[in-house]
Amino acid sequence: MGRLHDIFSAYAASSAARFHMPGHKGRGGFFELSSCDDLTELPFTDNLNDPSPGGPIRELEARVARCVARGGAGALISCSGTTLLVQTVIAHMAMIWPAGEKYLLCGRTCHYSVINAMALCGVEPLWVTDWENPDFDGAFRTVQNGKIIGAFVTSPDYYGRMADVARISRLCKAHGIALAVDNAHGAHLAFHGGGSLHPINLGAAYSVDSAHKTLPVMGGAAYLLYAERSREDGLRAAARLFATSSPSFAILNSLDRTFDRIEAAGGALHAELLGRVEKFKGIARAAGFKFDDRGLRDPYRIVLHTPDIGYTGQELYDALMERGVCCEFHDGVDVVLIPSVANTSGDFGKLEAAVGSLTRKEPYTVAPPVEPPLPERAMPLREAAFAPCEAVTPKDSVGRICARSVYAYPPGTPVLVPGERIAPEQAAFFEGKHERIYVVKE
Repeated sequence: MGRLHDIFSAYAASSAARFHMPGHKGRGGFFELSSCDDLTELPFTDNLNDPSPGGPIRELEARVARCVARGGAGALISCSGTTLLVQTVIAHMAMIWPAGEKYLLCGRTCHYSVINAMALCGVEPLWVTDWENPDFDGAFRTVQNGKIIGAFVTSPDYYGRMADVARISRLCKAHGIALAVDNAHGAHLAFHGGGSLHPINLGAAYSVDSAHKTLPVMGGAAYLLYAERSREDGLRAAARLFATSSPSFAILNSLDRTFDRIEAAGGALHAELLGRVEKFKGIARAAGFKFDDRGLRDPYRIVLHTPDIGYTGQELYDALMERGVCCEFHDGVDVVLIPSVANTSGDFGKLEAAVGSLTRKEPYTVAPPVEPPLPERAMPLREAAFAPCEAVTPKDSVGRICARSVYAYPPGTPVLVPGERIAPEQAAFFEGKHERIYVVKE
């Protein structure tokens, strides 16, 4: 097709029901932008990286904190998505810790931005494979007490699975470390049940929210909630290490206008959305789909497990697209839909009709994927990430040290991390998935 403008225009003309990011779904019901909305730092527009006391940006941050947190928390806004805020949190954790070795407890399902931030800040990962039973004491013994700067957990993940943040927070506090939560897919949880599922209300020290994923704002809008207001200066200093000096005022404007509405009606709007989601799930169950309700789940996320009706992920995604429904993502056996309060009853009607019209095939079962064991760490993360490297085939990568993260995007979770030695099991896992892997030059 060529130019992005033509592509965007053609998609808009298709009137597809958008069950993907960003959360505004291409509608101007929450905000409308014009040429006057894209400005620069002026005396009356303020400066996102150094906002003035009593100015419009601090006012917006205060409103975000008021809407999301139950009390006392502060907020810091990003126009560069949650990636900037992940960098900010990890840099801040590193800056306030004494000099020397630094380690971060984190899950292997973390976003690759966490890995990159650790490499930039000289922090080594300590992998937590089971957040239900984290071996914090073992981790402290491994690196000696005093070198763990914090913990970073992802909740909810791309498929809506949620960690028990309240329990993990209590464990972290018992060990004297701060918990940061990658809540990129859970900004909307602030408006469900009085915010009872939001990490900052469950004891987290930091929560990184990607507003544009599930709220009706422009792409790139995000904010960081921090429990202790005394951390504000340090967090702003950390953010300035990575932030652009030319933030988008169009993004800020969309966030400002959206919070005008959801501050007053966010709970009611999300209650209405949840009703539509639950109604659709009932229709989907009648069509043969089953929903995994084990453990904690984002009540708004929709994941259609395709073997239930005999389809592959690609087949179902394409079938829904042909019926005017564009979903967020598919893998081999699941199709992910991300609804927001900008999705209308018409969108859900189109989705319900599309699922109801599917021709069911013979259901099948799929064995759980067998992931290779965690690789051996052979070189510090930062050293490997900045080392001279070369590209090799998966077959030729055996025994070499990874130089660049290998991950599937979306959701962006790493299979290999810089500094890890590639075993035959990892190389076999990559066959047919990756043409080349970057390894440290020998």
